[in-house]
Amino acid sequence: MKAEKPDILHTWGSFAPVVAVPSAVLLRLNFVNSIVTHAKVGFMGQEYFRGKISIPFSSLVLGNSRAGLKAFKVPASKARVVYNGYNFVRNKTFDMAATRTAYGIKTRFVVGMVAAFHVR
Repeated sequence: MKAEKPDILHTWGSFAPVVAVPSAVLLRLNFVNSIVTHAKVGFMGQEYFRGKISIPFSSLVLGNSRAGLKAFKVPASKARVVYNGYNFVRNKTFDMAATRTAYGIKTRFVVGMVAAFHVR
């Protein structure tokens, strides 16, 4: 990572941020931590413990709700919310022909992953 000289180190999940802390600290990187994906955090649970390790070293902590950020006890100065959802207004300005040309899509159907589909 030192050779690449990144400006930002961004992690998602609960284990990756813990592993990223040494690199973020030693290389003085802006560390964006996306550990907060829900608000059901048990005291002394794995995710809570991993948050306690990684959040103090994070420049910014992203969550999908204010309740989740509160459950992980993220300081307000580091907390930002990116809500789940889809903006249907985007469909009104979407140019299918331009997208197919831009990505070289010549098939009848276009398939893309939009999220993880499971109960959390």
